[in-house]
Amino acid sequence: MKFDLRKSSFACLAFLTFTSITLANDGGGDESDRDRHDGPRRLRVFDSRGIVVGPLVNAPFSSFSSGVVITVNGATVVVPIRRMTDSGGHISSSQYAWAEGKPWYPTTDCSGPPAVIDTFAVLRPIEVVRRGTDVTAYIASDTHTASADLRSYSDAKDQCTAYNLLGVGGVWMAGSAYALTQYYLEPLTVHY
Repeated sequence: MKFDLRKSSFACLAFLTFTSITLANDGGGDESDRDRHDGPRRLRVFDSRGIVVGPLVNAPFSSFSSGVVITVNGATVVVPIRRMTDSGGHISSSQYAWAEGKPWYPTTDCSGPPAVIDTFAVLRPIEVVRRGTDVTAYIASDTHTASADLRSYSDAKDQCTAYNLLGVGGVWMAGSAYALTQYYLEPLTVHY
């Protein structure tokens, strides 16, 4: 039997090419087919009907640790979420709610839209207000901050405290409002 160097070199080259193409297509690792074609899977927030709200983000810059990115009236915002709590104070391991802040108002009775004071927001600043089961996001106007007289704040559900803070800087007035619970019902869930 005669050894043909050209045929063996061709066979070896064909084998190596086939192997490298196979490994390249397989990724050579444990990632899924979806990860290779669509990028890594991302956690998303869903409402109680299974409607996708948006991607979950870490928000360590705010008083809440997590939020969801949504676009409201042309502005991209991060709306904070928190774990759902029942009337007995028990905290859910799998259900979430819109996280309301402690809003300040230019009125003495917490009426009307609140001032937006989130100067650390990465995206457009918002203030989330809960009144009963209705949750509304107030989005900062598309302007620079200004000074404002703040005359009351809400520190608990449906409770208002009159308190004058005059000439507070770094404040936006709400440019628009978005009724979160009208579009995305609670409880919220987080999954792929």
